[in-house]
Amino acid sequence: MRRTGVFMAAAVLVFGGGAGTLEAQLGIGGWLTGRAALEQYRGDFSAVTVPIVDSTESVIAVASEWEFLLERFFAHSTRRIDVTIDGTLRQFATAGFLQRNYAPRTRSFSLRTLYTERLETGTLTLDAQVDTRGIADLPPMPLYLPPGYLAYSLDGGFSRSVSGTTGVDAHIRFEEKDYAGPSVLPELDYLDLRSFEVQAGGNRLFRGMPGTDDYSTLRVFAAYLHQRYPEQGHRRDHKVQVGSRWYLDRWETWGHSLTLDASGIFNRSNSSRVEYNAARFEATARQRVGARNRVLVKGIWSGKSYLSPQEFLVPGEEADNAAIFEGQISRILGSGISVSAGGSWTRAETNISGDYYQRVRFYVELTKILGF
Repeated sequence: MRRTGVFMAAAVLVFGGGAGTLEAQLGIGGWLTGRAALEQYRGDFSAVTVPIVDSTESVIAVASEWEFLLERFFAHSTRRIDVTIDGTLRQFATAGFLQRNYAPRTRSFSLRTLYTERLETGTLTLDAQVDTRGIADLPPMPLYLPPGYLAYSLDGGFSRSVSGTTGVDAHIRFEEKDYAGPSVLPELDYLDLRSFEVQAGGNRLFRGMPGTDDYSTLRVFAAYLHQRYPEQGHRRDHKVQVGSRWYLDRWETWGHSLTLDASGIFNRSNSSRVEYNAARFEATARQRVGARNRVLVKGIWSGKSYLSPQEFLVPGEEADNAAIFEGQISRILGSGISVSAGGSWTRAETNISGDYYQRVRFYVELTKILGF
């Protein structure tokens, strides 16, 4: 863990420090969002990520949320460096617990440095990222909050254009993720993960009607992942993933865009207990209504099927099947300010005992685009 941290810090310093050699500085941009949300949680998961389970099956929470993103660009000739800082703070007030009401607070932070260089044979990318999340006053179920962690990742990629409308790419990615929790929850260490991934893909561009900027793209990919869980003995997972993404852009002519993602995972392990097949589908649609209004609709479905009967579950493996639906309406007020209102519905369940987790959420938010 400490060696990886030093390695990632060095990568960030190298990429960020190299910016001094670039002659053109493009400035700083970003956005700031304030949000108020009302949420209802239901379910009977016996999650191990919290020390206790309350006897109630339904609670309500009011949340105040702040998000920010700052991005600095450096570019010169064929090279470019992007440094992005992203953070979120959420404070909850709850009602409905029988033992006591909780006031959890979550905070997350990420630092990403992306280096891009155009070569004669293609484009090289190096992507270094550090992510962290922490939780205070962790509540029991059914108010589920993902556990805190510290993660490092490094991704190296190369892409090349085969023709004017066709390209290929390949990536190698390393990731280390350590979960943290209260001293009474040593079980969270079972989630600690070391991962290595190799991915290759191809894409095709389809142009729209002549005289417009409309287009669509199709990308297909295949990946192999080797995952090691240090706290689960000698467990080693080998995953093969195949998937595709279709993106349709008709923003200029019709004012809408559509993204469709589909993927499948075949997980084989030296522990037959965790061998499974999984599938995931996601659709996102955006529509412009007039000059200032925007509508967003999003849906996700995922499912998992184990190859052998399951007698128990470990952290991170309870949500075998999940569905998420979200809708949002936004209006641009001017001067880089927009206001939005939306809602979402989430349900996850296990195919072993039938336990489930469900969240209904409504929110309003105000976003300010930052420019310097």
